[in-house]
Amino acid sequence: MKEKKKNPSEVSEIKKRLIKPLLPSLRERNRYIVFEVISKAKFNSSAVFDAICRSFDDLFGQFGLAGAGLMLISWNKAKSKGILRTAHALKDALKASFLFMRGINNADVLVKSIATSGTIKKAKSILAEKSKQTIDKEV
Repeated sequence: MKEKKKNPSEVSEIKKRLIKPLLPSLRERNRYIVFEVISKAKFNSSAVFDAICRSFDDLFGQFGLAGAGLMLISWNKAKSKGILRTAHALKDALKASFLFMRGINNADVLVKSIATSGTIKKAKSILAEKSKQTIDKEV
């Protein structure tokens, strides 16, 4: 007897029932760090993220880097500011690794942590607010 083909929506519904979501109490909490790269040169997002990961790896090793779960959420090349996501337990370790960054693409840099937030929405509002303050100071 031929087996009837299942509709793709039916398949996804079956998968949803089989895979139980992780309870909120077991989920890893994240922190969002708003940071600024101070340099004369402008960098793209991949160069900045690679330099941050390299610095964190040099300081805390591969195990620390894997546990941190770093992810660059947003990067503004014009203002040299961005948002990084990390595990809440390693947010201070990430800030410490900022101190050991010497350069990006052979250009001297200084990475400054502006603020830390528990939600991405708040981090984006802080980034927008700080960018607006920078524009007001220049004018």
